[in-house]
Amino acid sequence: LLCNGRYQETSQGKIHFFTNLQPGVYRIEAYLKDKFRYRPWIYTNPIWIN
Repeated sequence: LLCNGRYQETSQGKIHFFTNLQPGVYRIEAYLKDKFRYRPWIYTNPIWIN
C-alpha cells in the first residue's frame, strides 16, 4: 500500500485489510512470486481518501 508515493504498509497472503487510513492518494502494488523472484503483477489507479 502506497500513500502519496511512499510505502505505507506491506503484507503477504490472499486477503488484506488496511485500517487507520489518513487522507491522501493511495495505490496498491501486487507482486507475483516466480521461480526466482517477485514479478510486478497489479498496479492500481490512484484512490483518493478524504
